[in-house]
Amino acid sequence: MNDLPIDRDNDIEQAIDKVPVSVIVPIYNAASFLKTCLKSIEMQTLVNYEVIMVNDGSTDNSQAIAQQFAERDDRFKLINLNANCGLPGARNAGVKEARGSYLLHLDSDDFWLDSRTLEVLYTTARLEGADILRFNGRNYENGELGTTVISSFNAVNISLASNKALWVFRSVFLFFFNRRFIEENQLSFDENCNIGEDGIFLSKALPLA
Repeated sequence: MNDLPIDRDNDIEQAIDKVPVSVIVPIYNAASFLKTCLKSIEMQTLVNYEVIMVNDGSTDNSQAIAQQFAERDDRFKLINLNANCGLPGARNAGVKEARGSYLLHLDSDDFWLDSRTLEVLYTTARLEGADILRFNGRNYENGELGTTVISSFNAVNISLASNKALWVFRSVFLFFFNRRFIEENQLSFDENCNIGEDGIFLSKALPLA
């Protein structure tokens, strides 16, 4: 039998994209809104993704709800932490288990309005070669959508220093990360700080992107 040429770069690229995106959902006593969050992921048009649900020692019905999604859809994976580690620890545990070439955090009390969210983010990040892609969200209170979370502007391939509109470090769930960028820069959430961990993480990540 004749030997066939081996395209190792192509093999690696295909292996990476077997799971294009990993969505990490930290969960702690979120039973009242968890289904809405997970259903908004389940309805996504990007078929090939994974969801890492990290149950951070919940004492309500959160684990049972997450387990239902894991049992009916093999893209959903449930991790149960032995004790309450806090939000940074739960995020780090999710990243450790993730296999996707891109990473995205979605808090359990948040949800996506658009079924094309993952498809658009993934396609845009790849086309633009982005280390980090920032997008926007809307405030939601008493069943009604309100104002946008952050000020909107369009920009491609800019640095943190070039635009003060990027100096808003709130809400890590509004950022789409290239996993290779995260690993190369050894970025993780500070588990000694349970308040404002988003800002600390982003203040380390954005200047490097």
